[in-house]
Amino acid sequence: MSKWLIAAVAAVMVIANLFSFSAPITKTSQPFDVTELLMSQNWQESAPLFLAENFADLEVSNVGSEQELGFSFQRELVSGFGDYQVNRDAPLDLTDLSAESLELLDENTKYELEPFCAINPEGKYCDLVIAWDEDVGQTASFIGVLIDDYRFALIERELLEKLS
Repeated sequence: MSKWLIAAVAAVMVIANLFSFSAPITKTSQPFDVTELLMSQNWQESAPLFLAENFADLEVSNVGSEQELGFSFQRELVSGFGDYQVNRDAPLDLTDLSAESLELLDENTKYELEPFCAINPEGKYCDLVIAWDEDVGQTASFIGVLIDDYRFALIERELLEKLS
C-alpha cells in the first residue's frame, strides 16, 4: 500500500510541475546603461557620471565638500564610472560676475542638477550647472565656482577664463 501511495504522490507532483512550468526569464538584446537613466532624471549625484560620459580625459578641481562650502561629488562614482582625479579645495568665489558673463555661462550650460550642500539654510540642495565651450575636445579641466548664494558651477577652464 505504501508503494501505491508514494507513486500517487509522485504522479501528483509531476502533474503539478507540468502545469506550473513557465519560460525562464531572459534578457533582451537591448543594452541597459544606468548612467543614461540617472542623468536623464538629473539625479543629485549625477555630475561625475555626466562628465565621465562626455570627456575621455578629465580633471576636476575646487568641488569643496557638501558638509562645508561646496557640493557633493561622490568619490565612489568617480572611481566607478570615470578615471579621473578630483581636487576638493573650496570652490572659487565668482559671485561678482557681470551680467554679460552670467549670460555667457547660461549659453554654454550643458547640464543642471541639485546636489547636496550645507550652505543653503532653506534645504539640503543647491543648484549646480556644468558648462563648457563647444570647441572643447575630449580632454577638459573643470573648476568649481560659487556664482550666487546657493548656486555653484563646474566650468571648463577655457570658458572660465572668458568669464573672468
